[in-house]
Amino acid sequence: MTHVPRGRRGLPTWSTCATPHEGYRRAARKLFESTYPDSPRGCGADALAVDKLNVASIAKLVVPIGGQEIELQQLDYLAGGLSLLRTRIREGHRFTIFDIDHETAARWGEVLTRWAGEMRAKNGQP
Repeated sequence: MTHVPRGRRGLPTWSTCATPHEGYRRAARKLFESTYPDSPRGCGADALAVDKLNVASIAKLVVPIGGQEIELQQLDYLAGGLSLLRTRIREGHRFTIFDIDHETAARWGEVLTRWAGEMRAKNGQP
C-alpha cells in the first residue's frame, strides 16, 4: 500500500494530489485512487455526483457597474431527485458558485423583485 501524506485531521492533503494545472476532477480521482488503491474501477471519482449531473444554462447577465458575470444554471442529477439552481458569479479570475433548491430560489426571487420595485418607485420609473 502506498503512503498517503495526511493533514491535521488524518485526511489526505489536497496538495499531495493536485498540481497547479490539473482540474478538480482529475485531482479528485488521484486523491481517491491514492487513498484507496485497491478499490474496484468505478468506485472512485467516476462515481462521484459531480460526474452524474446534467447542467443546462438558464440565463447569463453582466452587471453594468462592476462587470461581474452572473450565470444561472439548472442542475439535474441523472439518477433523478431534486433539481437545483446553480448561481455562478465571476469577478475577474474569481468565481463564487452556490446551488439552491426551488423554495430558496422562490424566496430569493421575491426579495429581489420587491427590492427592484421599490428602487423603481423611488427613482420615478414605471
